[in-house]
Amino acid sequence: MLVMCGLLVPGILLFIAYDIQAGPIITVLKWLAIALMAVSTVTGFRRQRNS
Repeated sequence: MLVMCGLLVPGILLFIAYDIQAGPIITVLKWLAIALMAVSTVTGFRRQRNS
């Protein structure tokens, strides 16, 4: 959990924000993070609308 919350997530967000090209693994992680943020946003909107 420390690695995910302390290093990986903030690191990927920095790679996305500054559009850093760091190889294929980081590119996949960047797109995965973007997709997960989109899914989280849609889920939040659906829960609010159903309440």
